[in-house]
Amino acid sequence: MSQPFTRWLLREPSPGRAPLLFCFPYGGAGASSLRGWPARIGEIEVHPVQLPGRENRILEEPYSDFAAFARDAVPALGAYLERPYAVIGHCMGALLAHAFTARAQELGAPLPQRLFVSASLVPHRGFYGLYHPWMSDRRMAQELQRVGHHLGNGELPAE
Repeated sequence: MSQPFTRWLLREPSPGRAPLLFCFPYGGAGASSLRGWPARIGEIEVHPVQLPGRENRILEEPYSDFAAFARDAVPALGAYLERPYAVIGHCMGALLAHAFTARAQELGAPLPQRLFVSASLVPHRGFYGLYHPWMSDRRMAQELQRVGHHLGNGELPAE
């Protein structure tokens, strides 16, 4: 039985049961940012995920939160989740990969064999963690003094 192709992927996964690797790009990037990745790594098919508001989906409204993304992405890729699969994300893509996996678990969908994440804070710290664009100059100065004090004593600052 043929599975329906989705605009979330740049190319249709091959028929069969080969494991899939869904790759979530970093913030501001589209799936083509991962075009240098091979189409296959051994038996694993590599499939960058295309987000709304990027490249061939530029006219679609981009997501403003991870939960909304996951609510749509899991069902959109659902036909492929019956196959063995893994997810990988870098930076913001790591938070997308985490949200995707958490939503699959909430729905009782098949979970990835592996969740690979890099260059990101843990999800409960939020996208920016302690430092964020709306932090006041005064608060930033206090935080820099606190961190500088600990580093000057050869310590790692506590969060």
